[in-house]
Amino acid sequence: MKENIERIISNINIKLYRYTVITMCFINLFIILIVFTTNDSTEFKIINSETDTGNVKKDIVEIYFDISGAVETPGVYKIKDGSRLIDAIALSGGLKNADTTCINQSKVITDGEKITIPTLSEGCKSSAVTETIININQATEDELMTLPGIGSKKALDIISYRDTKGYFVKKEDLLNIGGIGESTLANISNMVTVN
Repeated sequence: MKENIERIISNINIKLYRYTVITMCFINLFIILIVFTTNDSTEFKIINSETDTGNVKKDIVEIYFDISGAVETPGVYKIKDGSRLIDAIALSGGLKNADTTCINQSKVITDGEKITIPTLSEGCKSSAVTETIININQATEDELMTLPGIGSKKALDIISYRDTKGYFVKKEDLLNIGGIGESTLANISNMVTVN
C-alpha cells in the first residue's frame, strides 16, 4: 500500500511538474509575443515617420526667376524647383529673335536667378547670359565653384563650415572660412545670398 501511495504521489509530482513546465512555457511565449508586438509597432511608427519626412522632402517647391531679353513676355515667374532654362523660356512665352548659340537651355535654374536671353543682333557679346544668385546655405560644390575666386577646396570648406556650424546668417560669415578675405567677399557679394 505504501508503495502505491508513493507511486501515486510520484505520478502527481510528475504531472504537477509537467503542468508547471507547460504553464511556464505559455507564460514565456505570451511575454515574447507582447515584447515583439510592441517593438513591431514602434518600428512601424519609425518607418511611418521616415515616410512622412520623405514626403515632405518630395513636396513640390517653387522658385522665382527673372527673365528678360529675347523672350515674348519678360518678367518674374514662379516655376517648380529643378526646372530647366527651356522650361523658363516656355513659361515666358518662348523666344523672340534670340541667339541660342550662347545659352544652355538644359541648365537647371536656381531661385532668384536673373536670366538674360541675347537677341540675334546682340549675339554672345554679353559675358554673363545668366546671372545666378547662389544661396550659400544650399549650394553644391559645383555651384559654389562658379563664383570668382572659389575653387574646389574653398567650396568644400564652405560646405563643411555650413554642415558643422549651421547656416550662414549673413554674407559676411564667409570671412570665417580660411582663404576668403575682404577682397574675395567684395567680388562675390552681389552673387550670393543666405536666403
